[in-house]
Amino acid sequence: MNLQFDHDKLPKQWLHPADRAITIDEDNTQEDTTHINIYTDVSKSEQVVGAGIAIIRPGTTTVELMYRMDTRCTNNQVEAFAILKTLKYVQTNLENDVDKITKVYTDSRTTLESLHNLNKHTFLTEQIRRNLQEMGSREWASRFRWTKAHVGTTGNELADKLAEEASCKTEIPISYNRIPNKLDTKPNDNSNRPREHKIISTQV
Repeated sequence: MNLQFDHDKLPKQWLHPADRAITIDEDNTQEDTTHINIYTDVSKSEQVVGAGIAIIRPGTTTVELMYRMDTRCTNNQVEAFAILKTLKYVQTNLENDVDKITKVYTDSRTTLESLHNLNKHTFLTEQIRRNLQEMGSREWASRFRWTKAHVGTTGNELADKLAEEASCKTEIPISYNRIPNKLDTKPNDNSNRPREHKIISTQV
């Protein structure tokens, strides 16, 4: 996988401001059983970086996804990547769901603030906005909510466990290698398609 830098998208690639807004709920760690609840988390050290995702739907098997990232990716990048992958999963696998409402929980306020900031135009931020726009055109409603970490919230604890496991599983290919723009020494903004590693689901 060739090294790339996380340059901001060009203005011509931005969505109209009216299409960039996202809905962030007030702080609440309680799961809403009438929605598709998605939890994302990150595990990062100097040697390893992993992202974990738990997709919880009442009465169904929990979907668990794990990804490994370039060690130079920031926590914010990894959180945003995990959010993007959840949206893509919903688009691909839950298109026929009757209740087209998703809630994405993250314990990263920084990531939520970046998505909410209309002046942010990183590769991942713009990809998330575009995916949300596409989902909206298919009658999906997506909301985001901050959740406090390590307080026993089932989905958050599972996502944290998956992220830690992902960071240590060398058999999982590196899924994202656009390293922070501040490390760039020359222009390079080639696109790259992430790869997914799915593990066995568990019943809750």
